[in-house]
Amino acid sequence: MVVKGNHPTLEKKLRAFFSGSCLFGAEFERATQQNIAHGRIETRSILTSSDLPKNYTGFPGVKQAFRLTRKVVFKKTGEIREETIYGMTDLSSKQATPSDLLTLLRGHWHIENKSHHVRDVTFDEDRSRVRSGGYPLGDSTTDGLPAQRVHRSDASGAVPKHSRDLPTICSKARQST
Repeated sequence: MVVKGNHPTLEKKLRAFFSGSCLFGAEFERATQQNIAHGRIETRSILTSSDLPKNYTGFPGVKQAFRLTRKVVFKKTGEIREETIYGMTDLSSKQATPSDLLTLLRGHWHIENKSHHVRDVTFDEDRSRVRSGGYPLGDSTTDGLPAQRVHRSDASGAVPKHSRDLPTICSKARQST
């Protein structure tokens, strides 16, 4: 689980754990991966530890905590972007090495970008004002079906003809409710 602003106290505790490791007597493992593609150099480094004090996170079953640092260098402009996130997992260090966690986290964002981004951009779900009853679930279900069709297009990127109008059809259906 990636710890974000929705758990500010936990995020502060994990930040303190990784910056004051000598206070905790914790041991750490590290891994780094680098990808060069799309005009940028991405470096992801993870620091993990399974030496968390008992009940430190307040979540039962936590076996490891991690600090993930992402650094992106845009080759064309030289611009550098860095981000550090914290998280925890119920996978032990034997079940998931730091390198394994890097791969799992990268796979998580692949799913996020592939599914949720399509829904947010193509179907404009973020601006929906429907918040109660069964309508939000219905919206996400009807929007998910055409999104799956788009992802199942052939290797050339061509979308089957009947799938092209589905965003418009779903949008019109939503407006009529």
